[in-house]
Amino acid sequence: MSQIETNLNKFKDSSANGEKKKVFDALCNSTQSLSLLLSRFKSESWESSQLFKFWNSYVEMVLVLLRFIRAEREGDWRLHLASTAEMTPYFFSMDRTNYSRWLPVYIADMHLLEDTAPEVHQEFMQGNHAVSRSCQPFSQICTDMALEQTVNLDSKTKGGIVGILKKPGALERWFLTAQEKTAITTATKELCGICNSDSKPAHKEAGLKRINRDEEDVKKLITTVLSVMSNPFDMESVDDGVTVPLSNLATGVVMPQDVATRLFNAQELGMQEMSSFITKRITSNETGFWDTLPKMTIETFASMVKKVQAKPSEEKLATVNADRNLSARLLIASKSRDINLRDLLK
Repeated sequence: MSQIETNLNKFKDSSANGEKKKVFDALCNSTQSLSLLLSRFKSESWESSQLFKFWNSYVEMVLVLLRFIRAEREGDWRLHLASTAEMTPYFFSMDRTNYSRWLPVYIADMHLLEDTAPEVHQEFMQGNHAVSRSCQPFSQICTDMALEQTVNLDSKTKGGIVGILKKPGALERWFLTAQEKTAITTATKELCGICNSDSKPAHKEAGLKRINRDEEDVKKLITTVLSVMSNPFDMESVDDGVTVPLSNLATGVVMPQDVATRLFNAQELGMQEMSSFITKRITSNETGFWDTLPKMTIETFASMVKKVQAKPSEEKLATVNADRNLSARLLIASKSRDINLRDLLK
């Protein structure tokens, strides 16, 4: 650990790009032993704690999302395709129909882009699948976001087309003049230097205020988990031979084993469903492409809670969360936690 801290401090103090890269390589080499220890800790914890297994899988999902964001920010086309393919099984497992149907087609088309449209593929490989509005590193954005921040933003007016939808003449004049108003707005911004993002000394996320705010948010999250909730990564309090069940961090409600098993295997189940979709609907015509996709209906803590509308005597509606297996779950939770059911049920 001392070697890691030394290299980390050197990296913070280094200024030149060449020096930073050398120190960063040394930092990566010094963390290899730590990575091995982390891998062993994960494999042992998976066996003894379902709570750890669930939250570790959540961390892996977040890492996939971060890789996707990095691909857009850096204009890395290969990472964009890889991260998109990684997240696709989750759309199948969580019954996100539109993404499930079209992402396999999108990925297949993009892998053929080098043959079907070599010039476009070359541009994408150079990082032009995302839009860069400045020379700042790690600042490229998706094309739809760039459109919202430029053309659509400059063409907005107070009220927009609200109120003129039933007036064809007024609606036509609005569309005919929108581009001219956009051009005037853009030219005015350029004249005043508002659009010049290159004048900023550093990326806004690398500023001292933003770094301090992010650090404070992390500390608040850790404090809340340690003081109010159950720490899913604390293995020291787990007795040997006892498997910690999957429970809600805030409420302590324990998820039934059969439901928890399907939730743990969501990525694998989604991968199986995606493979079946590709085999039956894309590579062959065994099933129609537009036929209804089967629902996997993997339950989560949110979907397990049934909402019932109750009508009190004063004619006001109230939402009541009905938990039919509360007593059974409390009994299971009491075996792995310090819970006195006698005091709880008074």
